[in-house]
Order: sequence, then C-alpha cells, then structure tokens
Amino acid sequence: MIFNNHSLRSFVSNNPLAYKVWFYTVRVRKGSAVKLPRNGDNLYFDGYPRSGNTYFVQLLVRLYPEIKYSSHLHSIAGIKIALKSKVPVIIIIRKPDDTIVSNLFRVVNSKGLKANQRTADYLTQRYLSYYSFVLNNHSKLKVLNFNKLIENKRVLMDVLAGHIGMKKYTDEKFKIMLKKNDEFMNKEEKHKNDNVSSLPNKNRDEFKVENLELVHSSPFFRAADEVYTKLIT
Repeated sequence: MIFNNHSLRSFVSNNPLAYKVWFYTVRVRKGSAVKLPRNGDNLYFDGYPRSGNTYFVQLLVRLYPEIKYSSHLHSIAGIKIALKSKVPVIIIIRKPDDTIVSNLFRVVNSKGLKANQRTADYLTQRYLSYYSFVLNNHSKLKVLNFNKLIENKRVLMDVLAGHIGMKKYTDEKFKIMLKKNDEFMNKEEKHKNDNVSSLPNKNRDEFKVENLELVHSSPFFRAADEVYTKLIT
C-alpha cells in the first residue's frame, strides 16, 4: 500500500501500535515532555490542537499537582490507548471553524508555508475523524465544551471532581488558583512565538479573518460541524 504524507500521518494517528512506534522513535527523541497514557493514571485530557488544551491542562495541574495524567497527543490512538489502559478520558471540543483555522495558522507558520485549500482540507478532515471517534465512544469518556469552559472555568474542576474523584475547592480558593494560573500563562506567553501561543494574539486573529473561508470551503466542514453540534448537545 502506498501512502502520501497525509495518509501516513492519519494511519499512525489512528493506530495505537503504529503510534507507539512513532512516539518512541521520533517524538521522544525530539525531547517531547508528553507521555502515553498508562495503567494507574488519574486522567487522559486531550482534544484537537488549538482547543484550549494547554491552558486547561495547566489549570488542572495547578489545582491538583498530585494528579497522574497525560495529554497533548491530539490523536485517536491516544484515546484508544487510554481507554484500553482503563484511564478516565476527558476530551475538550471547540467550534470547528475557530480551532481549525487556528491550527492552520500554526501549521503554515511553523513550516514557512502559505495557507492553501489542500492543507485546510487535511486539517478539517482530521478534526472530523478525531471527533467522529469521540462521538462513537461518547459513553466511555467525558466531553467538555470549550466555550462553556471559557465562560465558567470552574466547570473543569467540577467535572474532575465528579468524573475522577478529585476534591472540590471553595469558590474563594478556586479564584485564587485561577488568578495564579492566568498570571503564569500570561508570563509564559511572552516567550512564545505567535504560532504556538496558547492565548489570543493579533497576528493569529488577522490570519483567521483572512483564511476562514478556506475552512468553510472544505468538503469536510459541514460534517465536522454536525459532529460538533451532536457532541455539545
């Protein structure tokens, strides 16, 4: 079987065995700090890239520094590994147009490319594939709506308390922890390039306005939007 680059990436991303081979031969050797889910972990937290993963994982760790977790694999294989390892899974989801065009910004800037329809189609298809798997396995995991988390960040703590048995903080204590986390994130953002920034920035906002139509024009977008609607419902 002959794969193009996108097909090969999709195959590896979906297949736990192939993903593990790639993870230990490529990602680990590049110095990545992420790890695979394993028996005994308290949580696997993940979502499509640019869905608020970094911000909410940082908040999670600040609230519960003792937690054993993995995150940032952005792959179906990661979810499969977590489920097989009996690790509680929480998946964050964000509107497809917002997150895909933001991911497009990251990809083209990190590789020195120009935004194009082929790349937008590939990233939209990845979103559709990822959350279609989540939808088909929704009874085995918990899905969090990015927009609701932004409106009320305490939802994250309440879900953790209910889903994996962590303690709840008082409102006053939670506000203190949230303030510390926001101060830390804002400080860290000053040392990041725009394409990997976890917080809003002007360059990315301008790019999104100019290139959102690439995402909307993708033949995969309507199906992606339908999956999103089903999951947040």
